[in-house]
Amino acid sequence: MTAATNYGIDAGLAADLACASLALARRFSAGGTMWSMSPSWAPHALHIAVEFIHPVVVGKRALPAVALSGPDLVDVARVSVSAGDIVVAVANADDPQVGSVMRRAPAWVPPLSGWAVVPPAGRCG
Repeated sequence: MTAATNYGIDAGLAADLACASLALARRFSAGGTMWSMSPSWAPHALHIAVEFIHPVVVGKRALPAVALSGPDLVDVARVSVSAGDIVVAVANADDPQVGSVMRRAPAWVPPLSGWAVVPPAGRCG
């Protein structure tokens, strides 16, 4: 028996999350590394990276993830991130460093942030 649970996620957000999950899986499968950043809250960036390099499920492989830190995240990202990698940011929507990094990366940013650029319908990943 399954119980229906409403987490406040509408069909559109659920589809965006599924699309983002598929994109992450494809990037990791192709050898990509996840780079996390959080200019105002460095522990958040570290926590995100740890969740991927230390999987909760026993027997599942660790995924490459690194937390970016430092006074100039744009420069750090520029020399660290390669094509096909993943960049995750936890920041205020108007953070200038995160905005600069995200504008330079041809990435779809899920609409959970102020930098959202949603792909056309049917284009996932």
